[in-house]
Amino acid sequence: MQLSGKISLLAFRARSYLTYLMRRTGAHGIHPPFVFDLYTRGLSEKRHFYAFDKIEELRQDLLQEKKTISVHDLGAGSVRLKKNPRRTIESIVRTSTKPASQARMIFRLAEMARPSCSLELGSNLGLTTAYLASAVSPSKVISIEGDPELANLAAENLQRLDLKNVEIVTANFDDVLPEVLHNHTIDFFFIDGNHTKDATLRYWNMIAPHLTPRSVVVFDDIHWSEGMEEAWNEIISDSRVRLSLDFYCMGVLFFRDGLTRQHFVLKMPL
Repeated sequence: MQLSGKISLLAFRARSYLTYLMRRTGAHGIHPPFVFDLYTRGLSEKRHFYAFDKIEELRQDLLQEKKTISVHDLGAGSVRLKKNPRRTIESIVRTSTKPASQARMIFRLAEMARPSCSLELGSNLGLTTAYLASAVSPSKVISIEGDPELANLAAENLQRLDLKNVEIVTANFDDVLPEVLHNHTIDFFFIDGNHTKDATLRYWNMIAPHLTPRSVVVFDDIHWSEGMEEAWNEIISDSRVRLSLDFYCMGVLFFRDGLTRQHFVLKMPL
């Protein structure tokens, strides 16, 4: 990315985050009972699980790992990475995995959804996958990763955590997603890969016909770029979406019958 492009992206993110800060609300601004209970009792609850400790111990181990691998970015990665794909595992953990607070939110959302099968696009090193798999065990998690080395490391890390309910699929999302959707009834979707407007809308259009009233869809980095923000706004305007929650770092969609169509910008639960 050219210097001018980086400056433009940083300026956009600053404006976007300021807008979010001005619009966001906490529990006091939530009136529908379903959303209030979801936010105060589900997402904000301070329960701690043994699984959290095991996953975070693994994260600390990986932060000490100086081994380098070649990362093949299939999405909206940096020019620097494409010129020099060698990265240490430690640097991947620091810059490309979700922090514990956000991964635990995925855990809580999945635990409340109780899906029969979950789908993740973008395994990375498997840390967020582990949170998702721990929340829904013993139900199945399918995690698709386009980079073979990352997919192998994710599988190894999940094995270290003794999580047996995850299937890692190494493939380009576009190539395998239609088959996965055809062969499985998926209730929980976590979309964390290829952060471009076109790709995000393409994945949405693939999964939308398979949604049911009990489905939950989580999009990562909805304000990562102007294109991602445009994709998010287009998605929440879809009449199938009954409720959307914007936490800045991620957006959550619900499709329950009986919900009045509403969109909330909320503080990230601590």
